[in-house]
Amino acid sequence: MGTGKRAIAALCVVLLAFFVILPFAACGDSQDDGGSGGVTEKPTGSVEQDLSMFDTIPHYDVEPHVVYTLTISGDNATFADGSKSVSIAEDSLLPNIVCTNDGEYVIGVKYVGTGKEVKDYRFRMPAENTTIEIITSNEKPPYFAELSPGTNGFDYNSSGDDTLWEEVAFNIEANSPFTMNAEYDIEVIKTGTDIDGNGSDDFLRGNVLEISGVAGNFARMLSSAGDFGSEEGIIAGETYTFTYNFENFGENEISFRMYQTQTTIRLGVTGDKGAATAVNAGRTITLGAGESASYNISFTADAENNNIIPVLELRSTFKKEKLGIAIAKENKDLSCTHEIAKIDAEDGDCGRAGNVEYYGCALCGGMWSDAEGQNPVAMTDVTVKKEHTTGEQYGGIGQETHRDKCSVCGGVVGDAAKHELRYVVIEVPTQESDGRSEEKCVKCGYATGNEMTLTYDDYYNMVGVYGTEVSVANSIGAGLPDEIAALLDDEFFDTETMTVYTKSDFAMPDRDVTLRNFDEPVGTGILHLEKKGGSGDAGPHCYDGCKAELKSREDTAVVTEDGRAVKGRELTFTNPTGVFRIDANYTPDAQTLGVDGMVFHLTIQNRTNATITFGVGQVNSVSNKVDGAYVDDVTLKHGETKTFTLTFPDGKGWTNANALTLFDFADGTPSEVTIAMALSYEPKA
Repeated sequence: MGTGKRAIAALCVVLLAFFVILPFAACGDSQDDGGSGGVTEKPTGSVEQDLSMFDTIPHYDVEPHVVYTLTISGDNATFADGSKSVSIAEDSLLPNIVCTNDGEYVIGVKYVGTGKEVKDYRFRMPAENTTIEIITSNEKPPYFAELSPGTNGFDYNSSGDDTLWEEVAFNIEANSPFTMNAEYDIEVIKTGTDIDGNGSDDFLRGNVLEISGVAGNFARMLSSAGDFGSEEGIIAGETYTFTYNFENFGENEISFRMYQTQTTIRLGVTGDKGAATAVNAGRTITLGAGESASYNISFTADAENNNIIPVLELRSTFKKEKLGIAIAKENKDLSCTHEIAKIDAEDGDCGRAGNVEYYGCALCGGMWSDAEGQNPVAMTDVTVKKEHTTGEQYGGIGQETHRDKCSVCGGVVGDAAKHELRYVVIEVPTQESDGRSEEKCVKCGYATGNEMTLTYDDYYNMVGVYGTEVSVANSIGAGLPDEIAALLDDEFFDTETMTVYTKSDFAMPDRDVTLRNFDEPVGTGILHLEKKGGSGDAGPHCYDGCKAELKSREDTAVVTEDGRAVKGRELTFTNPTGVFRIDANYTPDAQTLGVDGMVFHLTIQNRTNATITFGVGQVNSVSNKVDGAYVDDVTLKHGETKTFTLTFPDGKGWTNANALTLFDFADGTPSEVTIAMALSYEPKA
C-alpha cells in the first residue's frame, strides 16, 4: 500500500478512537450532564465503510484500540441513536441517553449483576462487557456539568508579563489573602483525568497541574461554565453548588487554599461585585502523597457570564508537585446542616496571609464571626497581612527588568524596574596586555553578554569598581584592591559624588563606584581656593554687608567642558544677595609678577536643580575692586559647565600672592545655589 493510503488508514483509526470514547450522558430533553455529545453515527455518502476491523487488529504499527460493549437493560431508555448497545473504551463516561417515556429524566445507573448504583455522572466503563439499567425520575434533576480548571488559561503565572502583573495587582484588595510573587509557575500536564474525592466512586473528571512556587503565590484559573446567561452558564442572582475534588498525584505533602470568584481577584462578601467564596471556609487543605479530598461550596452569581474563576493559593513550597483538581457545577442551592468549627487565629507572615479567629463550615465553606453561624463574614474581614521586607536583593530577573526580593519569605515582589546597565571590569589590563569589561546591571548583576576590550590607557583614566565582586578586599568599608590602587594617582575622585580621595583614606561605600584620576589643569598650577595666613576674614565669605551664608567643601572635582576633571571646591550660597568673595592663594615661580602678570582660568559647574544667572569677576586681593576681568549675565543650566579666561589689565594689580573671585547673583535666583569652581593660572605670554 502506498504512503497516501497508509496515512488515510491511520487517520481512520484516530477518528474511530475519537468517536468511541466521547464521554457524557443526556436524558429525555437531551440534557447534557457531562458537557459534550455522545456516540456519532457512521459517515454518510455514496459509499458506506465498515471500519470496525480497526478496533481489534494491528494495522501498520498503530496500537489497536480496545473497546467493550455497553448494553442497556429494560425498556425505559436507549442510547442517542436508538440502539441498546454501543462499543466504548474503558473508563469512558456514560454516552448520551434518551428516555423512552416523556417527562422522565436520568438520575443514576445500576450495574446489572452486582446491583451497584451510582449517579449517572459517576459512571465509568469497566474493562469488560457490561449491562446497566438506567434509573429515572419524574423530577428534573439540577443541571450538572464537569468543568476543566485552567484549560482556558491562567490569569497569573510566572509569564514575566509586567502588564498582566500590574492588572492583577490592581484588583487585589489590601486585606485579601493573596501575595504577589513572580517566582511561581503552573501548567496543565494532563486533562480529562479522574480526580478522586472522599473515597470510592467519589471521582470527577478534571486536570492535573504541575506547580512550583512558595507560600503566598496564587493563580486564577479561567474555567468555562457554558453558554452565556443560560442554564448551562451563569445567571445573575442564581445560587449554585460547586464541588471541588483535590488529589495529590505527587510524592510530597502539599498545602493550599482554594477560592472561587466570578469577574476579578477581589474578595468580598458574596453578592458584592467581584465577590469570592472560600472553599473549606478558607482553611488550609493539606494532602499527603496519594491523598484526596472533596468539598462543596454555595456560590451566588453577581452577573451573567459563561465562566467562573477558581483561585489557587499556595500555603507551602511546591517544587514541581502534581495536584489534580476537578470541579462540578449544579444548578441548585447547597443544603447544609453546617458543621461549624472554630478557626484559630494565625499570625502568618509576608509570604502568606494570616487571619483572626472566626468560625467556618468544612462542608459548605460558610464563614461566620460567631459559633452559631448568625453573622456571615468573608476572607477580607478576617485576613491579616504583613508587608514584605525589601533591600538590596533582587529576583524575577529578565532581559529588561528585575524586581525586589523579600529577605523574609524570598518572594519576588513589587513593580518591575529597568536594569541599570554599566560596563564592569572583569579582567584588569596591564601595560603588556588588554583587559575586558562586561555589561551588567549594577543592582542585580544581570549580564547582557556584551563585552568590550579594555586598554591600559582607558583603565588608567577611568577605573570601575563593581560591588564586592572584583576582589575580596572590596567589601564595604575596605580599602582599594591592589590592582586598582596601582592604576590610581595619589589623589583621585568618585565620579558620582565628586568626592576627592587619597589611597590611604578611601573606604568602599555600600554601592558601586567609578574612580577617576584628575587631568592636568590649564596653566602652571591649581589655585587653592582659600586665603592662607592669620587674617580674620580668610576663606569664602559674604562680602560688602550682605546677609547670607556661604558653605564650601574643598575636596571636590569639577569636570570641564572638554571632559577633563580638575580639582576644585563645591560652594553653596544660601539666600544669595549681595556679593560673595572667594579668596585664593597662589605661588608663582616669580611672585614679583603679582596678579598683573597672571592669566586665570575659571571653571564653573552648576549643581543646582535649576538654571542660574550671575556675574563673576577676578579682582585684586587688596583693592577688592573689579579692576581685573568681569563677565556679566552668565547663564548655566543644571549640570552645565563653562570655563572663562580672565586677565588683569597691566598696572592695575598689586605684587602679592593673593587673588579674589567675586560672585553676584541676579534677581530671582533660588534661595540656595550650589556650584563647583576650579581655578588655575599661568603667567602672561
